[in-house]
Amino acid sequence: MSTPSLNSEVEKRASIRDVAREAGVSHTTVSLILNGRKTGPEATKNRVLQAAERLNYQPDALFRKAMSARVRAGEGLSGKPKTHILAFILPHWMAEEARDQDGYYSQLVMGASEAATKLGYHILLCPLDDPSGIPAVVQDDRVDGILLEGRFDNHWLNLMTRRLPCVYMNRFIPDCRAIFVSTNWPACSMALIKYAWDLGHRNFAIHDFDPGETHLLGTHRSLILALEQLGGKLAHPELSRLRSKENKAATVDEFVEEFMQATPRPTVILCEDAIGVLITKALRVRGLSVPGDVSIISRHGHLSGKYNDPPLTSYEFPLKEIAGYSTRLLIESIQSGKLHPSHMMLEGHLVERASAAPPAPHCPESISSGVAPPDAAKQTSASQKPLPSKRSTTRKKVKS
Repeated sequence: MSTPSLNSEVEKRASIRDVAREAGVSHTTVSLILNGRKTGPEATKNRVLQAAERLNYQPDALFRKAMSARVRAGEGLSGKPKTHILAFILPHWMAEEARDQDGYYSQLVMGASEAATKLGYHILLCPLDDPSGIPAVVQDDRVDGILLEGRFDNHWLNLMTRRLPCVYMNRFIPDCRAIFVSTNWPACSMALIKYAWDLGHRNFAIHDFDPGETHLLGTHRSLILALEQLGGKLAHPELSRLRSKENKAATVDEFVEEFMQATPRPTVILCEDAIGVLITKALRVRGLSVPGDVSIISRHGHLSGKYNDPPLTSYEFPLKEIAGYSTRLLIESIQSGKLHPSHMMLEGHLVERASAAPPAPHCPESISSGVAPPDAAKQTSASQKPLPSKRSTTRKKVKS
């Protein structure tokens, strides 16, 4: 006999709204009766209790404790009582992928939890099994607001934002009634490009995945824009095209094969940390070294890049700060009863490690890039475009 999965058990669990439908009353009436605070017809009470028994309804202990505390504090049950609980919702597949993200989600959860605790709130982590359904904690009014991370259906997002205040982390979706808090992608891109440019690189390659949604292309576009602002351009645009996320290992092999065939070959690769680790290995198999033959500069700040051989120079996203700031904004919206849709962007910092160096003498710079190599630039400085002034980005040097 097969054992039911944990997910199937969660899906079968009855909510207070299920009991209300079964008994033919409002969910508020069910809540009052089950918590012993409802006086009225005995028949209604019996109908609710019988419905709860038939559905095997199990009340949430944390929610009941929070509700009781609010009632004892004198807030009663008028309007919508506050539970002081925030839902941190992410797609179920992302919860599984979190095992491979070496620190990404732990930093977000830590930042949110610390900020919430200081303000007297708790974080409830809610992987979303049904991408179109409303989570039970939201249906049953067990939470006061929602923190979001990951990709969600627009229709589902609209349902959530109409029910509760929402703050979305590391995303921006136009015309969505939520607060967005993300990494400052333009600042990140300029920091990466400018660092490589100052080392003398002029022939760039970018590895990036197709996010599947136009409004999520900010990082890729801002890298190309930053390069153009410094007077450069991609010598091999096809090599730097967006790639499928279906099979990351195969995608990396495809990218490296095209990289090997490019003439002249790029001297620096920009990518995510985890991909930088795979590219390093693929290049080594083909007889190339990092940074001897090609430099790799990454973004995100995952642990995999830090412990790569060689450790990756990386722009580290301010994940803990993003989560903490998002949580504070959400609590402010809950307490004020007002939410003002906006997009806040926080800057991270560049950590210098051992994967980036000036182009090797045997690595020719690209003539088709439209930018002279460093030595030639010294002789033609009068015709060279001046570099635009940019707000400096914090750099940290780490001994390799």
